[in-house]
Amino acid sequence: RVEGAVVAVDLATGRPRWDTEVPSTAVVRVTPDPATALIIHDSGRFEVRDLADGALRAARHMPAADYAEDNPRIAGGVLVLRHHQRSGAVLTGYDLGTLAPRWELLDQAREARWVNCPGGLCARTPDDHWTLDPADGRLSWQRGDGQPWRAIRGSDDRLLGIGQDATEQGRV
Repeated sequence: RVEGAVVAVDLATGRPRWDTEVPSTAVVRVTPDPATALIIHDSGRFEVRDLADGALRAARHMPAADYAEDNPRIAGGVLVLRHHQRSGAVLTGYDLGTLAPRWELLDQAREARWVNCPGGLCARTPDDHWTLDPADGRLSWQRGDGQPWRAIRGSDDRLLGIGQDATEQGRV
């Protein structure tokens, strides 16, 4: 969390490049591609600033959410926010350059815990593991028959699972 001002410093010279005031407190995340600073204000206002000169690329008020270290997530030029609507938990993907909504996914967000994985956003719920394509919000599963894997008991260092269509057909 930061208070007062955000100052971008040129690492080669130590000189400030730009600064912006933060009215209360905020969280700042730096993204390499595109090279931006995402400033998440306590008020729910998100700002995307160019790292080179501090120019405001986009700003918008986001839905109320439980903002935490893993919310929102950034991958593939998309900001993914977990928040709640009347219908329940939602994941919404926003273009990181403009903060315009790109897609929305219902239900998968309710009990998901983000886990690290290469090339995407991966989550684990009590019933399955999935990968979210940040570009379009499509869910996919990396192994098996393309269906969610259900965890079953195994040893401490092994995860065993059954593909959904295998159980429907009586196969394991």
